[in-house]
Amino acid sequence: MRYSLACSPARLLARAALALLCLASAEAQTSGPEVIGSWSKKHNWSAQIKSPNPPPPHNGSHSPGVEEIAHAALITTGQYAGHVLLWNWWDNSQQSKTWLFNPQLPQILIEVGQTLNTNIFCSGHTFGTRRYGLVVTGGYPVPPANSNQRCFRFDATQLTAAAIPPGGIYPVAGGLPWIELPSMNRRRYYPSVVSLREQLLTAPGGWTTAANSKLVLGGPQDASANGGVRTWETLAPGASAWQRLEDPNVSGFENYALMPVNDPPDSRLDSYPRALQLTNGDVYLAGEVDTVPQNGPGSPLPPNAFDLTWIVRPPGAPAGGGMPYGWQLWNSQPMGHGRHYGSAVLLHTSNPLNPEPDRLLVFGGGETNPSQGTYDPRATVQELQRNGLNQLKPWAPKTNMLHERMFLNAVVLPTMEIFLHGGLSGDSSAGPSALSVVEPELYYPGEFFANAATTRPLAKPYKYPKPIDPEQIEETPRLYHHVAVLLLDGRVLVMGGDQRFNAAIPPQPLTPPSQWTGEIYSPPYLHRGPRPAIDSAPSAALFNEIASEQRFFSVGITLPLDTSLQKFVLLRPASVTHHFDADQRYIELRHEFVNIVEDPATNEAIYQYRITSPSFDKGPSGHYLLFAIAVKAGTGPVLDRLVPSVAHILEFTR
Repeated sequence: MRYSLACSPARLLARAALALLCLASAEAQTSGPEVIGSWSKKHNWSAQIKSPNPPPPHNGSHSPGVEEIAHAALITTGQYAGHVLLWNWWDNSQQSKTWLFNPQLPQILIEVGQTLNTNIFCSGHTFGTRRYGLVVTGGYPVPPANSNQRCFRFDATQLTAAAIPPGGIYPVAGGLPWIELPSMNRRRYYPSVVSLREQLLTAPGGWTTAANSKLVLGGPQDASANGGVRTWETLAPGASAWQRLEDPNVSGFENYALMPVNDPPDSRLDSYPRALQLTNGDVYLAGEVDTVPQNGPGSPLPPNAFDLTWIVRPPGAPAGGGMPYGWQLWNSQPMGHGRHYGSAVLLHTSNPLNPEPDRLLVFGGGETNPSQGTYDPRATVQELQRNGLNQLKPWAPKTNMLHERMFLNAVVLPTMEIFLHGGLSGDSSAGPSALSVVEPELYYPGEFFANAATTRPLAKPYKYPKPIDPEQIEETPRLYHHVAVLLLDGRVLVMGGDQRFNAAIPPQPLTPPSQWTGEIYSPPYLHRGPRPAIDSAPSAALFNEIASEQRFFSVGITLPLDTSLQKFVLLRPASVTHHFDADQRYIELRHEFVNIVEDPATNEAIYQYRITSPSFDKGPSGHYLLFAIAVKAGTGPVLDRLVPSVAHILEFTR
């Protein structure tokens, strides 16, 4: 098997253009941190988290010893708020260990003392309400046979203070934060789980989906990767069982094919479908709909197998587009090419011409045929928009990324810039390390859907000049499985990465090991001087009803000299695995200046604002990160003068 790239004249021209962009990006590396940002030193946690029993290869997709960090979620409750929960493969058995990363003490990890008696590597996860915390579904298929039907929630408020146990070296947090939930109806490996917005969904056939349910979809039942589970199910808060979403006109959910019958005939929801819920209730699948070859392994794939978008229209969603209600898959606008292991983000912006549209952007990925060992990374970016009138605009091409990227992470920053990091490129065939994209970039999609996007190269993940420490000199490829998390202070934590992206590449001297390392990126906005600060804000607020502005909350901020407030924004806390976060969203808030008061303790001016709560269709109930964004005085582009505050954790409910 070999790494194969398409070599059409159009692709060669595209790669020539990318080469010119890369030359320009090399020159940009000499810029200061206010332009390209900066990186911390690399932290190596292998002594703590390296598994005593590495996993075996399975189906040729991993090599022995794939134990890298592959799951991460930002904790927003309890004494560990602001820490990052992470896990990798552990012990090749029916158990999992998890750890906490402290951004203020990055050299060591805190072990969560409670060990799970199942393997949650390659599970799906998302945040629920404050009560539920992080919900984790499925995982690696190990004995017993139903192990990856199990589900859990992680309640960080149940953790106790960390301490070094007798005879130990590293700190351990006590308590029992892992709480088992009802098992799913189907075993799932590589599933996606979506936290649905605040609404009550009722199907014509009588089944209901309660507010704030968890929707799980996709994923094969085992590691054979022979196609995903075709049925979907939901778990309502407090429910004793997952609800199978059946077609009311078909007896037995086994026969419920969640797709058009012949379009294409053999699609499967597999490998973490890129599922995001829009404000009208539709769930969009922007990639990862695997397709079974028409005539068995090695045969051609059906036409347009990878360039389709799939829409799920829940009951209760507004009518439109000629689509009936029901959890059904429908062929939508083609995206131009496959998005296998690309990434996607959802933006809810606000402007007078088109208030708060849905903007769904997809980045990179590629067309794949694992049976032939071929991967074709792309640099393309596309955007789909649904406006306030429930009108869907077709996919439109945006400015390309600087590099072809597959297995990348896309992290929305408080400034609405998107941090693109890592991945596999097709620029070379010299081996996995040479193919890895080390240089990140900062992508700005523009204020409006029609705007041209911009992107620019950022600092590579080691300091300039290179330090003497050999561990810092070597660049760390971040390929398959690596994760990236936005921290409360606006920095980005990057961790993990696979030995090699696929068995199609044989072992080579430059093959990177499993990565138990991490490093922190400080974006350019952290090098622009003093930051605004949120001085006062509530810990909880209520959503507005749709098309209603009757609920508000008050926020007091301090502003550095020569700055003014630009906006307030909400972001969901990260819950990322396999290069995707099903609940990553960016919400701009309307605000109104109230007055200025003086802080009697510091004599500083506190600027008070009244903020309009978002409507409940913007996202699910739960915790959000509130940022105040200031703009510095000056003559350059506004985007290059933005400075965000540290995030304030705010819970929204209806």
